[in-house]
Amino acid sequence: MASCANSVKYSMVYNEFKLDGDYSINTFDPPFYLTPQYWKAKVEGYMSQDNAVYIATRSKVIGTNKR
Repeated sequence: MASCANSVKYSMVYNEFKLDGDYSINTFDPPFYLTPQYWKAKVEGYMSQDNAVYIATRSKVIGTNKR
């Protein structure tokens, strides 16, 4: 049933496709400007995540080595 629905969907799209049609991307999103403050906060967030994972992993590795 799913393959039949998939075939119907792509058949409809294929029939409506025009080679000379205008398929440009219209976006209404505002432009994103990367600022030094944003980048610094992003890097600090990644570093804190890395440290938290390292501490958790390190404690598990040390705990298993003591057995």
